Amino acid sequence: MRQEYEEILGLEHVQSKTRPRMSMEGRAAQFSPFSALTGFEEAIRRTQAASAQAFCAETDGDEEVYPEVPWEDIVDAEDGSCAGV
Repeated sequence: MRQEYEEILGLEHVQSKTRPRMSMEGRAAQFSPFSALTGFEEAIRRTQAASAQAFCAETDGDEEVYPEVPWEDIVDAEDGSCAGV
């Protein structure tokens, strides 16, 4: 593979005459990770709240009928009512 690039390995690095050299911070920003799913967490929370609200309305918060449900995540800790209902 080295033979394929032998003729260009010794060439001088070309600098633009019209554009200034980019800073290290600027280069790093180009390649840094970004949040492709901006707002995704908030959308999940809204969906979870709406689902909990619908579930509570449908089941009347009956823990005995649905023992497998994580009620501590759905029931409001302050007043014991279903979240958002």
